[in-house]
Amino acid sequence: MSASSLNLKELIQEDDLYSLIDELKIGIFLFDSSGNALWANIYFQSIIGYSLDELKSKTLYDLFTTQDARILQEGIKQGSYFIRGKRSSRHMIYLKVLSCTKQDGVGTLVKVLDITDQKQSDYQLSKTYKELEDFKYALDQSATVSITDANGDILYVNDKFCEISQYSRKELIGQNHRMVKSGHHSQEVYEELWATISNGMVWKGEICNKTKDGTLWWGDATIVPFIDESGKPYQYIGIRSVITDKKLMEEKVKKIDEKIKLSESRYRSLVEHSYDIIGLLNEEGIVDYISPNVINIFNRPIDDYIGKSAFDFIYSNDVPLVKKFFEDVKNNIQTSNTIEVRFMDKNTTIHFCEVVIINLLHDPAVNAIKVNIRDITEKKMAKKKIFEMLNYDFLTKLPNHHLFKSLLKKEIDQSKEKDRKFSLMVIDIHGLKFVNDTLGTHMGDQLLQEAANRLSEFTGELGIVSRYGGVEFNILFPNIANHVISKISKDLINQFEQPFFIHEYELFLTINIGVSIYPESGDTVTNLMKTAYSALHQANESGPNYYEIYSRNMDIHSYKRFTLTNDLRKAIKNNEFFVDYQPRINVGTNQIIAAEALIRWDHPKWGIVSPKEFISLAEKSGLIGTLGEMVLFRACQKMKEWQEMGLPPIKVSVNFSVLQFLQTDVIQMIESVLESTRLDTKWLEIEITESVLMENESLIMEKLSRLKEMGIGIAIDDFGTGYSSLGYLKKLHADIIKIDRSFIKGIPDDSDSIDIVSAVIQLAKKLKIRVVAEGVETEEQLQFLKKLHCEEIQGYLYSKPLVVQEFESLLKMGICFPEETKKVTEYDYENRREYFRILMKYPLSGEMTISVFDSKKVNMGSTKILILDIGPGGLKIETTVKLPVRSDMILKFSTQILGGKLDLYGKVVWRKEIDDHNQTYGISFIIKDEARRHLTTLLNHFQIKLQEKDVLPDCSFFTEKKNYFFEHTKASGNH
Repeated sequence: MSASSLNLKELIQEDDLYSLIDELKIGIFLFDSSGNALWANIYFQSIIGYSLDELKSKTLYDLFTTQDARILQEGIKQGSYFIRGKRSSRHMIYLKVLSCTKQDGVGTLVKVLDITDQKQSDYQLSKTYKELEDFKYALDQSATVSITDANGDILYVNDKFCEISQYSRKELIGQNHRMVKSGHHSQEVYEELWATISNGMVWKGEICNKTKDGTLWWGDATIVPFIDESGKPYQYIGIRSVITDKKLMEEKVKKIDEKIKLSESRYRSLVEHSYDIIGLLNEEGIVDYISPNVINIFNRPIDDYIGKSAFDFIYSNDVPLVKKFFEDVKNNIQTSNTIEVRFMDKNTTIHFCEVVIINLLHDPAVNAIKVNIRDITEKKMAKKKIFEMLNYDFLTKLPNHHLFKSLLKKEIDQSKEKDRKFSLMVIDIHGLKFVNDTLGTHMGDQLLQEAANRLSEFTGELGIVSRYGGVEFNILFPNIANHVISKISKDLINQFEQPFFIHEYELFLTINIGVSIYPESGDTVTNLMKTAYSALHQANESGPNYYEIYSRNMDIHSYKRFTLTNDLRKAIKNNEFFVDYQPRINVGTNQIIAAEALIRWDHPKWGIVSPKEFISLAEKSGLIGTLGEMVLFRACQKMKEWQEMGLPPIKVSVNFSVLQFLQTDVIQMIESVLESTRLDTKWLEIEITESVLMENESLIMEKLSRLKEMGIGIAIDDFGTGYSSLGYLKKLHADIIKIDRSFIKGIPDDSDSIDIVSAVIQLAKKLKIRVVAEGVETEEQLQFLKKLHCEEIQGYLYSKPLVVQEFESLLKMGICFPEETKKVTEYDYENRREYFRILMKYPLSGEMTISVFDSKKVNMGSTKILILDIGPGGLKIETTVKLPVRSDMILKFSTQILGGKLDLYGKVVWRKEIDDHNQTYGISFIIKDEARRHLTTLLNHFQIKLQEKDVLPDCSFFTEKKNYFFEHTKASGNH
């Protein structure tokens, strides 16, 4: 026996009896100063899994973890402590060190107990507790938690609840949960909530709460009842995730990202306490260690990773890139240590992770490549969600206006660089509102989705489709222009002539298309959009299923409509609208018995604009409700003022458009206006057109009944144009029928108009409905209506619509005679002419365009006019265009006289309104003296010729009825 063995035996015998060592299951291990194994008892050999001969070829670092091997070798700890050993089977064992003493001349003697089973049990318990703690911490960080008793009294709240609600825990505990109730929801919502949870069911939904300072906050709530033995809830736990808008979400993601980065720099080395997955890899990428939280994120136990290649768990497409990155880090040639990698969990779900790889092979305490893995899947999904919310329409999943403008700007830049053209198409879809009103918004949404799908399928790879808002869609067609876009527009219209089949319904939609072409129509996003919408307005005016390609040569109608559309919202803000009043007269007594309130727009450039020019624009832009409420309020307010002044009380009649009357809150709005103005309901009449009633009967009858119950009168406007049945009229219980002015205009010359007017008056008398004849302009019409016993008249013969002050003066008299009214309201149009005028039996047809407007040159197409007289100083024209009298607007006029085209420039010096449609203007020429002399010579010759014959063949005379001219000279659109 060697000396060392003798010394060892002596050493053992000093502490314990050698024969009892193995029976006590104490492992004894001896190593030299270099860490080489010298000897071990039989029990230690069984623990470590090596025979004595095998042990003698091992070192401390073969048998224990690096950290624990250093502890044993340096002997830096006193008393009992724990170390981790490596069995020959590669499994980890846990040992309790009873003693570790250095013996001179022999080595270091270590006595240990095997506590592996106990340690593993403690580890599982600790791990479970930590998982629960992690879950609680995660829940506290992401949601508010409150626990209440069966009555709703608060028993517990977490820190997040206190933070969001701004109440302390002391202020909350014992109080009823109603103290954070916001009052935002209806009582029915809370009743449904309590009905659900009190029956033992989980309630989920979005709920609005109130903080201590009154701020509202929303939570995505889950309320879970706890049930007692009798099946009744005795306690409720509420978990609420705070919901923010997309901007707050983006800010939150940014702050979380910054917080994570800050945490990374502070806690990267704290492996066991890190929320990142931390791993140690050898030079080949084999996993030597991975932190326990890997199971929480990737749903794999640690044993699945140890000894395996890390690349086996990476998404296959990322492996080549990650391998190269790994090699670069290993060779210290990688400037950045961070890479984004996709990992696969046990269920093959992909996780987006940010991976930090650090080369610590040079560090003997680690001797590995350290990897920090952070799961950023939620962050990626949140950013993706934010991007989608900002750039895509929720319903159709198409790019929205924000993204489309960016794409349009990009296309402009590319087309400018490559010197190519492209087309922008704006599409208006019609017919969806009817589906919403009749079949419900759910059907309407499905129909809109089908329409979007049809647009996308039609466009294919040719362009980009966007839902710009509401029922408007845009399509960008790169590298397509001119005749090709015309064919595409026609084909698209044909596509929408086909029905949509949704459930058991066959539904139809119509479209209108406006097109602008880069660069002719504009070279910026704003200009291209404006010109496309201008073309769309023209297409809409032409009727359904028309398209229009923008041309700078818009006629005056289109130009005016375009500017009015752009100015409408600003006009409401600037209070540019006012109300005129036109009296309604009792034929027998000439007494003023009512007034129709008519909205007008005092446009800063176009002057007074009639409702026929802007009501349809207000409907399309969604502003009709605002305008309608404004007119109703002002009319009721003014009637109440006149009554309080002691003026004769009369009824006021207010028009409601189709869209305005179909609004769900229209009854509440009328009630609110009457309440605020204190006008009695009996003095108010609501006018709706016959066509509105016929097209929307089921939706409107209930509202009419409500108005009648309130004591408000109902007038059917434009009667005779909708072909209502007699039974239908009786069912409506209307108070007044207003005969459309188109029939009054035809009497007493047109036999059809006479028959219709006579029949309507007789029918109304049988149904005991009052009749108002609108648009009465001549004494002949008045006398004819008197013979038919028409009781009420409204028209220019008595009075045009008057401003408030003029109507008030008229109302003070209480009666209105045709001749007296004309003296009050007629404008003196006498034109003191310096030059002669040629009066013609038949007018000349011509064209008019605006050359200068608002002191700026404009370029637009022509509008048809009739020239009533002409002279060297000016002319008199009739047109359907309403123009302002202003010196900074120069007009160009063209006509044909004696075989030659005559072009003249001038400005409006007076205007007379013939009726709601036609206007006459006095024009003063802007002409040089020499040109005027040539014109005078031509007109003298023209006048001599006219003395011989009323119509000259080489002049543009129009011999038909004026109405026919204006109805058939409207600028045509593409279709």
